[in-house]
Amino acid sequence: MSTIKIVIRPSKITGEIRAPPSKSCTHRAIICASLADGLTAIINPLLSDDTEATLRACAALGAEILEKNSEKITIRGNRGKVKAKEIIDCAESGSTLRFMLPVAAMSNKEVIFTGKEGLKKRPIKDFLAALRETGAKIEHAERSGLLPMKILGGNISGLITIRGDISSQFISGLLLALPLAKGDSEIQLTTRLESRDYVELTLDVLEQFGIRIRHSKDLKKFRIDGNQKYRACKFIVEGDHSSAAFMLAAGALSGAVTVTNLNTESKQGDRRIIDILQSMGAKVNIGKNSISVEKSDLRGVSIDARDIPDLVPIVSVIATQANGTTKIKNVERLRMKESNRLAGITDMLKKLGATVSVKCNSIEIEGKTKLVGNEVETLADHRLVMAASVAGLVAEGETIVNGPTAIKKSYPAFFDDFRRLGADVMSMSDVLGSTLKIRMLGESHGKRIGVILEGVPKNLEISRNFIQSELEKRRSTTALSTARRERDIASIVSGIERRKTTGETIRLEIENKDVVSEQYEGIKDLPRPGHADYPARVKYASVFDQRGGGFLSGRMTACQVAAGAVAKKIFEKLGIQVLAHTVQIGNVKVTRKLSNEELESRFLNPVRCADSAKAKKMEMAVEKVKNEGDSVGGIIECRVLNLPVGVGEPPFQSLESRISQAMFSIPAVKGVEFGTGFAAANMRGSESNDPLKIEGGRVVTTSNNSGGIQGGLSNGMPVTFRVVVKPTPSIFKRQRTVDLRMMRETDITIHGRHDPCIVMRAVPVVEAMTAIAVADLLLAGGFLE
Repeated sequence: MSTIKIVIRPSKITGEIRAPPSKSCTHRAIICASLADGLTAIINPLLSDDTEATLRACAALGAEILEKNSEKITIRGNRGKVKAKEIIDCAESGSTLRFMLPVAAMSNKEVIFTGKEGLKKRPIKDFLAALRETGAKIEHAERSGLLPMKILGGNISGLITIRGDISSQFISGLLLALPLAKGDSEIQLTTRLESRDYVELTLDVLEQFGIRIRHSKDLKKFRIDGNQKYRACKFIVEGDHSSAAFMLAAGALSGAVTVTNLNTESKQGDRRIIDILQSMGAKVNIGKNSISVEKSDLRGVSIDARDIPDLVPIVSVIATQANGTTKIKNVERLRMKESNRLAGITDMLKKLGATVSVKCNSIEIEGKTKLVGNEVETLADHRLVMAASVAGLVAEGETIVNGPTAIKKSYPAFFDDFRRLGADVMSMSDVLGSTLKIRMLGESHGKRIGVILEGVPKNLEISRNFIQSELEKRRSTTALSTARRERDIASIVSGIERRKTTGETIRLEIENKDVVSEQYEGIKDLPRPGHADYPARVKYASVFDQRGGGFLSGRMTACQVAAGAVAKKIFEKLGIQVLAHTVQIGNVKVTRKLSNEELESRFLNPVRCADSAKAKKMEMAVEKVKNEGDSVGGIIECRVLNLPVGVGEPPFQSLESRISQAMFSIPAVKGVEFGTGFAAANMRGSESNDPLKIEGGRVVTTSNNSGGIQGGLSNGMPVTFRVVVKPTPSIFKRQRTVDLRMMRETDITIHGRHDPCIVMRAVPVVEAMTAIAVADLLLAGGFLE
């Protein structure tokens, strides 16, 4: 699971969004289409981690997925002749597992079902017992009732008795499979059916594919004729009420929201969010295919969650802002969801200051409560992530949400829609460092960016002016740089008072002022060549704000420079200096070794090169590619002077590895070499070795081919290394890419404000990240008091 976090600040939201396609409908339509005779077009499908798992499972059972994009999935069915492959990986999708087990049992081949760790822990013992009644043979690789397992069926049919109060998906899975049986079947429930709306949804979808099933009014008995044929059709997926519930709740708590693409007469059980909001006193307006909700005074109510367990997390959040007590009954099944969802929502709300208690089979929430921001765990549960994010809209301070990428399971575009409505959302990066720890905040086109530093010693002298002077080195106002003009004024939020560090966490923030996001709207589904758009979208979904490259943009290097200013002050008293300068842009190279004194002038020209003659040629090279609508890369050299002997902790915390890690955190860096680097491949040992001597009472080397590092430790000589900076990937030339929505190849021409060369702006960033890596090792190694 990704270590990225999301930070939510109090926000007033307003606007209109379109509900994502229904996950429940998409699952069922994919399976029915896969069992049909002919081609089925599924219009407006949901593509998420769960539905992708079902697509893979159906392909493994003989269906052909001919087309798959956000507008349409086209499937050629297997005509009810299940041809099973050996292994079906359901990932984290409980729906896929429960729906596909009985379908796979229609094959006369052994099929192994497996999944990720969370799914492996979800018990299905009662379901397996029911399948065994039909003649299916099931073997377990590890523990009985849990994945992985092997199933062999062939022709399941007959009388099946099963409980209806564990999971309605058990019944839906049987209803999907049994029409293919050679004989007739009957399902008898031994308990009341819970989440009956989902079974009604299954019956509705089956009917659209030509399958008829007779059942009692209370849905406790089902008669299924065998030898039925699934009929291919055009199936339109309606909007998802379960996902829409989070946005409607946000409107009720913090503004006014309209959600379109909602069938108000849907069979989806979670359409009852409308009734719940109305009963709590929210202002609800129901349109033809839309629902609008406005903030209003809310009141506590009593709710039966027997048929709507997925609404419990968000209803619990709403309840904290309602006057009086809200009691939600029949919540026991929440313990067996993607997580122990009952414990998850209870712990989360308590962390935010709510008064919550679980009593027997119910949860009670006292309102109205002043929520206070905190860091909350979500157990990698998509509904807990979305519920926590909505709570963050009304919590005082910041709410930090762990595990946000879980939204990929059901609502990949959640944070895009959240931002669109005005929610103040920031990403928070993983930690760099062991003693001096830094995290970065924000995105290129968000409201702000920032950096958090932990482990900075107390009483270091550092002024805002010094931080600002470092940031000025990164700014460029010449014609050779982007037209985006950010002043990059750093504000000290915490950790520095009266120009001295307090020993507490330091937080620095920079507002984004010159933002033009509209130019990215037309290319949001077109990954830009050379950028991280595609892999970031796959890994993070909408946690990654695609506009301007989000948290992977070069814009974020301003945070690195601000943090580097603090790091430089940590080792200032030791006389350590970090000096970076440009040595190559395009084919213009500095061929002579520049003295340390010469490097003092490196920031006096736009390209940050201390050789004035070469600097002029570099400027001309940049101007040339700019006029051609192209870009150019280069090389930066960095020196660390006066570093004590023995800095580093090999093998895994060696000086090279820590500096390299820091360098590769800079988005444009593609290579690092120390000392003679790759040129050492052409040298002999007698040429490469650095002979030792004594000079002024110190042991030094007569050459520095090793770059001041041997065995991962500093040797007292200047640490020298070079980094390769790639050409700016955003160029004005037409390039080939793909349309991720339609899944087809296309062209892209990038418009906007981009540097034709980012080498010179990277020079202070290289200095900053070197300073951070070195300061961390110095602190960890006890070199600083």
